[in-house]
This record gives sequence, C-alpha cells and structure tokens, in this order.
Amino acid sequence: MEESNTETNKKSTTLRPDENIIEYFKELSSETGISYQALINLYLKRCTEKKMTVDFILTTHQDD
Repeated sequence: MEESNTETNKKSTTLRPDENIIEYFKELSSETGISYQALINLYLKRCTEKKMTVDFILTTHQDD
C-alpha cells in the first residue's frame, strides 16, 4: 500500500534561511493561502523530484 503524504512522513528540522527567503515564501503564502512552511516543502520536494544538483543551483545563483 502506498503511504500518503501525512504529518507522519515529515521530519522536524531547523533551517536558518536568509530573511528575504522567508519573506518571499510568506508573500506567496498570503497570495495562495498555503502556509509558507508548506510552500518551502513543496519547492524542496520539486527539487528532489527533478534531481536538481548543486551545480544547477550554483549556476543559477551566479546570475544574481
């Protein structure tokens, strides 16, 4: 049986992202009605599904 995406599948952790990252996701949260924590999780989940690598992230970051 496939396990559903419930709180039991979550692991508690502490991240210390830059303040502007939290503000970005909080703005998205107010626009979408989805908690900013859930949005961050969805984004990170997409990264894992697409098997994004640090190389991709570093290349993107250099364009800033």
